[in-house]
Amino acid sequence: GLVEMKQKYESKTYLHFDKKTSFNSKVENYVKDFEKNPSHSFLPLIFDERVSERYIGFSEDVSQNYIREGKITPIKLKKRKIMYASHIDNFVYKHYALELNRLYNDYLINNGSEDVSLAYRHDSETFSGKCNIHFSAEVINYIKDNPNCIVYVGDFSDFFDTLKHDYLKSMINKLYSGMRMPKHQFKIFNSLTKFSYINKSDIEEHLGTDEEM
Repeated sequence: GLVEMKQKYESKTYLHFDKKTSFNSKVENYVKDFEKNPSHSFLPLIFDERVSERYIGFSEDVSQNYIREGKITPIKLKKRKIMYASHIDNFVYKHYALELNRLYNDYLINNGSEDVSLAYRHDSETFSGKCNIHFSAEVINYIKDNPNCIVYVGDFSDFFDTLKHDYLKSMINKLYSGMRMPKHQFKIFNSLTKFSYINKSDIEEHLGTDEEM
């Protein structure tokens, strides 16, 4: 097949609707067979909301400060919505995401964008062994050597939540010969754009928490 594993995929430890499993030979063969026979049925995702704290500095607006142990603390609570797949689904997503990643790298090279786009390039030989720290250092050094350069900083709010699916589909199609993704990738695409999910809090209400199970 197009994807050849360099090492076994990492197993997840969280509880889900299927049993925890390692990427053993049986699971590996099942995942690889999905390319030729995409009959696998994806389970609903589990939705959870993680709350983290971020330091923002003191504010004159009292409503922006938080009280902890009787003291005003300059933090902002950041809620992060996450959804995670079942254990077998996770292996399928991982395996065929690498297929897209390698095709994406080839597309950038063929279109002269190899040194421009950095995101999601973990399988590129050019960026092998590098991470965001290395890329940031390169930018900082470039700015230092070119003090008159212009740096534009921006962010897309809720990028993945608002990305139009038809546009995403057309971009994925460009990666394949014939400008059309194969059946196994189309089924994965549908599972991620027309997904179903269950709140973890609802599961815990009926079955208890991870620690209780």
